[in-house]
Amino acid sequence: MTEQVSVRLASDILYVEGYVNGSIADFQKRENNIWNATVDKSSDNIYEVYIKAYDSNGLSSEVSTTLYYGVNLIYDRTTKDLYDKADKAYYNASDLNRVETATEYIAKLLKLYSYFKSDLVYKKDWLMSDFPTENEMNRYLSNIQKLIDSFYLKEDSPSLPKSMNYLDIKKANNIEKVLYDLNNLIENMISQFNYCGEIYAGEV
Repeated sequence: MTEQVSVRLASDILYVEGYVNGSIADFQKRENNIWNATVDKSSDNIYEVYIKAYDSNGLSSEVSTTLYYGVNLIYDRTTKDLYDKADKAYYNASDLNRVETATEYIAKLLKLYSYFKSDLVYKKDWLMSDFPTENEMNRYLSNIQKLIDSFYLKEDSPSLPKSMNYLDIKKANNIEKVLYDLNNLIENMISQFNYCGEIYAGEV
């Protein structure tokens, strides 16, 4: 099985050398400066991307990021993680990609079952060099809130932070726990569906 991974690069990039999860990947330029590669599907739906990009002047630059597909969420960050300088204690591009991808995945599920009709905007290829603007972060949280508003959450689910300002590990956990709870509720709903088939016809 394969997966298509995509990364947005600068408009003057003409050629790239790419690796995904340590293997060579053939990236091809598509519309809007998107570079795509078809790679072997990862068992955990996580793709570590490294690209050496060459521009029109022959200069090269390096790009690395982590891409996620489906729902991969972290909501158990602790103060100890912060003291130990653990990777998950720091919010960076890979966290943004993970949450954006999970948000899109859950939105598609809710649309499939007619709970959600809006078209949201996502950015799933954040790079370490990107600087998130306030508007982008407002969109980021607003997307999740719109999913909540279209469905529901458990009483013990945490609340979303009002903004990404002064983000700490508790707020970071809350963002991803909300998505986890949403996905869990949807999966539970789906598992309870009874499909009408020949075996059930006429049963009372």
